[in-house]
Amino acid sequence: MHRLFAILSFLVLSTGVVSAQVVDPSRPFSVVVALQDLGYRADLETDSSGDPKIRSSIEGINYSFWFYGCTNNQNCTGWNMSAGFDLENGLSMYKVNQWNRTKLIGRVYLDDQNDPFIDYYVVARGGLDRVTFERVMARWGVAITQFKEHINW
Repeated sequence: MHRLFAILSFLVLSTGVVSAQVVDPSRPFSVVVALQDLGYRADLETDSSGDPKIRSSIEGINYSFWFYGCTNNQNCTGWNMSAGFDLENGLSMYKVNQWNRTKLIGRVYLDDQNDPFIDYYVVARGGLDRVTFERVMARWGVAITQFKEHINW
């Protein structure tokens, strides 16, 4: 009986530890904690429709986590990281297409003033482990750095 109790206790405790390490869009605060643990600023807010939103910065660029797949502003299944750049003369479609043709991470599009936005959508239903989340953030940082160079920011 003691052995069964010990095994059940271990399973309960280890499940708690594992879930604490999961970065899950259905628990936006887990994303905040994971970002802060990596040394980033992370301010949890809500967007205009009431879904969670996180403001942060990477490589000196402010950006937002927009949560998607939410049901009644909860239980989200993914997020889209997005950063905008206000350019005096905008960006040409040639430069946008040149980027999108050669890069896997960081889709680029233009707003109505031809200012570029770069984003990265992450499907994370059920969550990402911390190592995977760290890799996602590293790739986002590389994309931002390369995009700044691409537009001479």
